[in-house]
Amino acid sequence: MDSVTPFDALRAKVAETREAFERAAAASFLHDDPAKDQLLAMGLAMDTMLQICEINDASQRNATAALEASIGEIAGKATDKLVERAGPHVADAIERSTQFHLKTVRRRALLGGAAAVLVGATLVAGFTYTAGFASGRAQGENDAHIVSAATAAGPGAASAWAVLMADNDPVQALAVCKRCSMALLPHLFGM
Repeated sequence: MDSVTPFDALRAKVAETREAFERAAAASFLHDDPAKDQLLAMGLAMDTMLQICEINDASQRNATAALEASIGEIAGKATDKLVERAGPHVADAIERSTQFHLKTVRRRALLGGAAAVLVGATLVAGFTYTAGFASGRAQGENDAHIVSAATAAGPGAASAWAVLMADNDPVQALAVCKRCSMALLPHLFGM
C-alpha cells in the first residue's frame, strides 16, 4: 500500500503547469515566437525543482532515521552505563534503608514489650498493694479494738490479757470468753 506524500499534490500541479508550458511552447512554434525555448526551459526547470525537493526530502528522512537510530543507540548505552554505575549505589541505599527500617521495627517491638511488662507489673503491684492495704487495715482496726478494750480496764487488765494470750490458744480463749460472757449476761442485767 503506497502512502500519500506531500509531494503527490505538488507533482500533480507541476505536471499541470508543465503541460501548460508545453501547450504555450507549441503555440509559440506556430507563430515563430522567440519565447518558445524559454517556455520549454521553464517546464524543465519546474521538473528539476520538484526532483530537487524530492531528493532533499529523502535526504532529510534518511538523516532523521539515522539520527533516531543513533539516539536510540546512545540512549541504550547511556542507560546501560547509568545502571552499571548507579546500580550498586541504589542497591546500597535500598539495603541501608531496609536495615534502618528493620532496626526501627525491632526497637519498637522491644519498647512495646518492655512497656507491656511494665504495665503488667504495675497492675500486679497495684492489686497486691490494694489487697494488702485492705487486709492490713482490717487487721489493724481489729488489733486497735483489742488493745483499746484491754487497756480500758487499766494497765493490770492489759497485762493479764497479754499473759492470757501468751499462755493460751487465742481462738479457744476467745470462745471460752464468749461463753462466759453469755452466761454472765443474764446475771449482770437481771434477767
